[in-house]
Amino acid sequence: MRLIDLFNNGAIILRCISSILQYKHTKQQHQHNQQRYQGPTGLSTTYLKLQLFTILLSITSTCFYFLPEVQDQYSLRFFNQKPPIDIPYLIIELIYCGLTILLILQQHYEFDYELLAFIVIQLVPFGYLIKLWLYNQSKIFTLDLIDYLWLLTKFNACVYLIPQIYRIWFDECSGLYKNWIWLNLGALGFEFMGNFINNNQWFEDALNFNNYWIIIVLNLLWTITIFFQTKFLKEEEEVHYKEV
Repeated sequence: MRLIDLFNNGAIILRCISSILQYKHTKQQHQHNQQRYQGPTGLSTTYLKLQLFTILLSITSTCFYFLPEVQDQYSLRFFNQKPPIDIPYLIIELIYCGLTILLILQQHYEFDYELLAFIVIQLVPFGYLIKLWLYNQSKIFTLDLIDYLWLLTKFNACVYLIPQIYRIWFDECSGLYKNWIWLNLGALGFEFMGNFINNNQWFEDALNFNNYWIIIVLNLLWTITIFFQTKFLKEEEEVHYKEV
C-alpha cells in the first residue's frame, strides 16, 4: 500500500471515530435534555443527511466502476488504465455510512424540504443524461453517467458542513462533541499530507478518495468557522456564569 493510500484511509478512519464519539455525546445530551426538559441539541440533521447522501453517492459510483462495460470505456478514454479504486477505503466507507445512519436515527425526525430541493436539483441533469443514454439521442456512454455521480460526490463533499454552521448560528449552541474540531482537522491533515507526498499521475490516484485540494481547502474553511463559532459560544457562556 502506498503512502497516499495510508493517509487517505487514516483520514476516513478518523471520521469513523469522530462519528462514534458524536453518537455517544448526542446520546448523553438527549438524556440530559430530557431530564431538564430542554429542546434543540445544536446538531444539524441536514448536515448529517447531506453527509449520508455524499457517502452513498461515493459508494454507488465506486461500485459502478467495477462493471466490465465501464472499465472498458475507462480504459479507452484514459491511457488503457483500469479505474483505480482503493478497496480498503471502500470497506471503511461502508462502515462510515452505517455510523452516519445511526447518528441520523438518533435525532428527532424532521422532513427537510430545502435539502430535498437541493438534492433534486442535482439529480435532474442526471435524469436527463439517462434519458439521452437510453434513447441514443446523444453520444452518452455508461461511463459518463458514473462520472456525473462521481462529480456530485466531490461537490457535496465540499459543502456538507455548511448546514452545521447555520445550525450553530441560529441555535446558539453547538451539539458537537468536545474534540470534533481536532479529529476533523486531523483527517484533513492526513489528506493534505497524502497530496503533499504524492508523486503519481492524476489518473493513478484512487477515484474514491476525497483528497482533492478544493475539498480540503473548503472543509478546512468550514471547520475553522465552526471552531470560532464554538469558541465564541464558550466565552459567552463563561461571561454569563460570572454574571450570575
